[in-house]
Amino acid sequence: MIGQLKHRVQLMAPVEVEDAAGGRSLSLTSMGFVWAAVEPTAPQTITNTGRDLSQTQYEITIRHRADVAPGWRVRLAGQDLYIQAVTPVDLSNRYLRLSCQGAAQ
Repeated sequence: MIGQLKHRVQLMAPVEVEDAAGGRSLSLTSMGFVWAAVEPTAPQTITNTGRDLSQTQYEITIRHRADVAPGWRVRLAGQDLYIQAVTPVDLSNRYLRLSCQGAAQ
């Protein structure tokens, strides 16, 4: 598995920050860079306001981390992917599989 972790990706966590008007907004903060195996899965087509948009799903494998959660982002080559699910690859708990969704284009 280690030889397959060829892509350097950035993990991003959402955090609430207070803005100048006293309100709160959601921002992303870097949680570090990790090596990952990235596998695109079948693209999906979504119809939105009469336009067909394509959306790619990704399966990303990283070394185990206790803090990664759905709602985080993976930044891969400048593109933010939304983590939808985090599951262990096997019972050894050495690696995590991140089910991610790219932004519709």
